[in-house]
Amino acid sequence: MRFVNKADNPNKGFTANEISILSNRIYIHPNNVFLEFLKNAGKKSNVLDADFKDLGEFIAFQNDFNSLLKNDLDISLDSKAMYCFQCEQDYYKNKLYYFVKTEESGNPKVFYYSNGSIPIGVNFRDERTENIGLVALKKNFVEYLADKTDQKFGTTIGEKIRNTIWTFLTFPVWLPILIALEIRKRL
Repeated sequence: MRFVNKADNPNKGFTANEISILSNRIYIHPNNVFLEFLKNAGKKSNVLDADFKDLGEFIAFQNDFNSLLKNDLDISLDSKAMYCFQCEQDYYKNKLYYFVKTEESGNPKVFYYSNGSIPIGVNFRDERTENIGLVALKKNFVEYLADKTDQKFGTTIGEKIRNTIWTFLTFPVWLPILIALEIRKRL
């Protein structure tokens, strides 16, 4: 996991004592990469724009998320094994709650939930909507954090070098394909 610490906006993790208190409320598999996040940026993350003053505020946020899920009769997830790490608004002013299942070992998949709705109409006069509900992203937790970090702080020099080398290595493969497509267009 990549953590970018800025002097004006540092990350702040939970202490070992706070993590043990959290472990009594939320089950976290000991081999879950999520523990590293909690230790480094669980309390204040400059990438996710999450800032909890203390453990009580964090637990209140988790309780709000759990009660939101319990009120949705279509969802049957064990709230003791979930951790909501981010809440943001989408374009339609819906609150999206991003979370992982903490009982999984390794790198858990990221989900989000919203009790809001999005328009499905084909034009602005069509007022049909669809409920969002529970959505599984095609990313695991480390990939999600890496994407958010890249969006906020840009890619690292090593990644830029790797991407450039990869482009040059794959160029001989793509060149004949591009030439064949251009010839086909002209025929």
